[in-house]
Amino acid sequence: MLHLLVDPAWRAFSRHVVEQWNRRGENEKAEPYSRGGVAGAGRCVPGGAGLRADEAADVFNSLYGDDYRKALASRDSNDGRALANKLYAAALSSKDQPALLAVLCEKTWELAGKDPAGLPIIMDSERLLATVSPAKRQELADKFIDALNRFYAAAKPALRNDVGEALIEAFQQQADARKADDPNAAEFLRKALTVATAIGSLSRRTSRTSSAS
Repeated sequence: MLHLLVDPAWRAFSRHVVEQWNRRGENEKAEPYSRGGVAGAGRCVPGGAGLRADEAADVFNSLYGDDYRKALASRDSNDGRALANKLYAAALSSKDQPALLAVLCEKTWELAGKDPAGLPIIMDSERLLATVSPAKRQELADKFIDALNRFYAAAKPALRNDVGEALIEAFQQQADARKADDPNAAEFLRKALTVATAIGSLSRRTSRTSSAS
């Protein structure tokens, strides 16, 4: 983490968050958020209030907007992977700002999904968001599944099973999050079954169960 203290991007990140909060504090007559260096960029404000969704989007755009748009448009998957790694590192330092963390993870998924080697960072960032803010994770469930779907469609045979298993888990989680009589729950289970059948997951699981018994 010490390297972040001298990273110009992170110094700008800290300044921007502080400025956003201080302006918000002036408007709402709240206590201004005192500067705390890099740690302050991810630390909750007094009383537990964090950045709003629009403020988090502004912070992201001011720091990474140009690079994000260039990486998204680039045909070189290395560009997307490099920025995805950078955004994930930023997310790790933003655990006390759920709105900002959500933006960083969402953009990480979009970029990492362009790279055949991007699955680990997609999964790591999803777990990070689910741990810090399950509510935000649920809000972005469709976008996470979209990222996995794109990855699954383009995955080479060597990676297809791993991506498929991740996709099955994501579908099952969404089914579990709904009531049994919700038609969307049945639809997610149907999608999970389709992928499981395509990658042979059912037969592998049956084989493991038989071996264990």
